[in-house]
Amino acid sequence: GGGFGTVTLVGNKLLAQFQGGGLHLYDADPKEVTPRGGIDATGGNSWATPAVLNGRIYTRDAGSVVCVDATK
Repeated sequence: GGGFGTVTLVGNKLLAQFQGGGLHLYDADPKEVTPRGGIDATGGNSWATPAVLNGRIYTRDAGSVVCVDATK
């Protein structure tokens, strides 16, 4: 993580995308923040809110679009 970012509720999870390109998944529990995993999805400069459809996460940075298969 780090820097600015966006948070999206996906089912019972929070999907956070940070300015540096990291995508991180957390349990959506108001009592405790529990990280479930994360990846460096883009090379950085990511200000777009990711879209989630059919188990795939679509995100972008200043020069590319990335699709992450979250079903696996």
